[in-house]
This record gives sequence, structure tokens and C-alpha cells, in this order.
Amino acid sequence: MPRPLKINITLFLLLSALSGPSWASNATPARPRPGPAPCAVLEDFMGRIEILDESRSRMIQPTLHAGVSCGSWLSIEDGWARLKHRDGHRFHIGPQSFVQLPENNADGKFAGDHLVLFRGQIYADSGIGANELRVITANARSRIQQGAAVVLFNEKEEESQVIALENSASLENRFSPTKKMIVKAGESSTLNFKLLRVVPSGARAVSVSHLRPVLSDLRVSGRDQEYAIRNAHRRLNRKFASVFGEDSGEDKKQSSAKKGTTSYLRHRSTKMDSRLKKHWVSRMTAGEPAGEEILFNNKGKRRGPAGRIEIEKYSHAQRGTAKNNDEIERQRLIQELTPAQVRAGATGEASESN
Repeated sequence: MPRPLKINITLFLLLSALSGPSWASNATPARPRPGPAPCAVLEDFMGRIEILDESRSRMIQPTLHAGVSCGSWLSIEDGWARLKHRDGHRFHIGPQSFVQLPENNADGKFAGDHLVLFRGQIYADSGIGANELRVITANARSRIQQGAAVVLFNEKEEESQVIALENSASLENRFSPTKKMIVKAGESSTLNFKLLRVVPSGARAVSVSHLRPVLSDLRVSGRDQEYAIRNAHRRLNRKFASVFGEDSGEDKKQSSAKKGTTSYLRHRSTKMDSRLKKHWVSRMTAGEPAGEEILFNNKGKRRGPAGRIEIEKYSHAQRGTAKNNDEIERQRLIQELTPAQVRAGATGEASESN
């Protein structure tokens, strides 16, 4: 090879080696591919909690403000956790609870459930302006629209319960969602399959003594607890209207003439009452002939008039007169009893002499 050609090749290799690091430094490094957005953020927690992935094959270490991906499971034994959902809802998960965060936007319309409650109790707060919050259990579904409620599920009794704390909530059979039960603040409704009920029970007031420990276990803030307790008190103190309007005197006379004698009895007597009473007495006393006397032993007995005790107060001037009257009465009794004692003594001596 000619000498000039060797020199050119050598210079080219040297220039390539010197310019190589500059090309590498200008190259853009490859970025890691972003993962799916989390369904919720773990705002706060305490106690023993476990976070599992969707396949429940890998455990995730819980840390503050850590993202919880969709499909993850949360198991809480003796603690609590507070989650902030990506849709703006907030969940307080209590002890002895097992929940899952499903993907609620599988259809692109955000029509899915936000949380699945397999066991335990949660406090759900729907944010202002957020969409409808849906919590599903093994047999029921609860819907909350811009309000707050407590959802409970007992797996042994197969019973779901919702307690509305702010505004209103609904409970429905997840297999028959057409029939819903609406509960307002301070009311609750339950659905129990063991009682062969396919429709939730009617709304009923919640006692404050039952509500306080539930809110305490769920670590609800003091202000929210006071608001919920106030709503429960307001619901318990609500009374039904007893007078719907005032009638004039003529209307009252006409109504009384039409109805006849006014009676507040819930059951009006009929001819069948005596037969039904005898049958009931026979069943209660196992066919005893004197069963009615046994059950109604005070029937027919007249009570005497109630006694009345009068207390007289004496002044200092009247005390002497009262003592004199007592002494006179005592002397009178002695005089009356003395002849009777004398006659009794004479009769006894005569019998002894005979």
C-alpha cells in the first residue's frame, strides 16, 4: 500500500475516535415508558394495611401519597386508610375491611363502579361537582350524588347497609337495579338475602349511639362528624303532622254527624272477636278450661276507693287541746273495756267452779 494512503486512513481513524464522544453526548437518552395513571392516591393511613396488585401476586409497600393503580386490592386488619380517587371522591376505609379499586372507565364513559366492598365498612364522600359515586357489594349497589354516606357489608349475614350523612343516597339490588330505596340524611336502608329480601328495606332513622362509633372507627374529621350527628338529631326529632288544617264549627258538626261516635281504637270490635279471643286463650294456656281466669285474673274484681291521708298541722296553742282530747279518748276506752273484762273474769271463775 502506498505511504500517502496509509497516512490518510490513519488520520481518518483518529478523527473518528476524537469526534465519537461528541456525537454520543448530543444523542437524546431513551425515556422509560410511562405506566397507566393510578386510580387513587393514598393520602393517609395507620395500622396494618396491605396493598396487592390486580393479580394479588405482588404486595406493594404502602407509603404516603403513593399511587394505587386500578384493579389493586386493599386489606386492612386493625387500622384505617384514606384514599383520594381520580374522579374527586374520597374514601375512608375502616378496620377489618377488604376492598378493590376497579377500572371505572372501561367503556370510556366513566359508568363503572368506583369501589368494590367485599367486607367491612367505608365512608364515601362525593366531591362538589364530581360525578355520581358508586360503591358495590356482593348483593347491592349504593349511589351517592354530591353527598356523604357510610356503606357496610357483613359477609356472614349477607347484609348490605347504607347510612346517608349528607344530602341523599340510594341502595338497590345489584341484580335488579330498577327498584331503588332513597335515604336522606340521618336515615339508613338494608338489603339482606338471608331474610329472602330482594328489595331494600324502607328508610328509617339512625340512632346517634350507633352512628358515633362507626364514624370514630372510620376516622372521619371532627367537623364532618358534627355535621352528620346534627343531621341524625334533626331526623330523629322530626314529627309527623297531626293536624292538616283547621275546620270551621259547621264542618266539624257535619263530619261528626257522618262518622258517628269518635273513637281512637285501632281495631273496631266485630262478631268474630269473641271467637278469636277464645281461640287465642286456648292456645296460650294449652287448652286449659279456666284459661281466661288464668290470663285475666283481675277481671271482675272491684277495687275500693283509694285511701287518702290527711295531715293536720297544729299550732302551739292547739297542741294542749289535742293532748286533752287524746286523754279523754283514752279514759273513755278504759271505761268501755273495764265491764267487758269484769264479765269475762266472772265467766271464767264460774267455769272453774263447775
